[in-house]
Amino acid sequence: MKTKSFPLVLSLLALGFPVAGKAAPTCSVKDKVPSTARIFAKAGDDGAWREYPSAGQIPDVGLDSGVTAQFVQRKKESPSVTMVKPGEDYWTYTKYCYGEAGELAGVSFEIRTRLGWGYRVDGTTSASGFSANSHEYFETKNGKPISRPDGVADAPAGLEPPLYMNVGDLPFAALLKTTTAAKTHAGRHTGMALVSTGN
Repeated sequence: MKTKSFPLVLSLLALGFPVAGKAAPTCSVKDKVPSTARIFAKAGDDGAWREYPSAGQIPDVGLDSGVTAQFVQRKKESPSVTMVKPGEDYWTYTKYCYGEAGELAGVSFEIRTRLGWGYRVDGTTSASGFSANSHEYFETKNGKPISRPDGVADAPAGLEPPLYMNVGDLPFAALLKTTTAAKTHAGRHTGMALVSTGN
């Protein structure tokens, strides 16, 4: 699996630059995920990724160990996935936006802490790394922008989200292939299969 990590966005350090002459796609974790998204989840560190018919059927996921994902790929549109990792002290939300060839083009990352503040950064990626286009602190209860909170330097370390550089690098990529193959074999659109992977 090819993944990269960019430094904790709270440090406001970003490496790399967008591809010259290429318009950056809109990629924001604030965008509403359509109801047609495919739902995946991993209950904990020792659990396997599974696909579920709906978000309401996802079992409880472990704090600081479980993760959910909503994968979107509509006709004539590039794929995207929004991953949510709940935690006792903070939750992280990451949206990955991919290009036509399946390469990572944009990332939107958000932290929501139990202290009532959050941080969000949106940017683009290239072979050089990640380049932040915008960032802000906000109040979690209303989403309004705020100044940098007191004590922000004490935020937990290790929050760097991995950069899945291609759709095939996503931790549940095998499920995407398995379900697609099943539909192709059947020759028609079938109901969403419940399959799992140990990745």
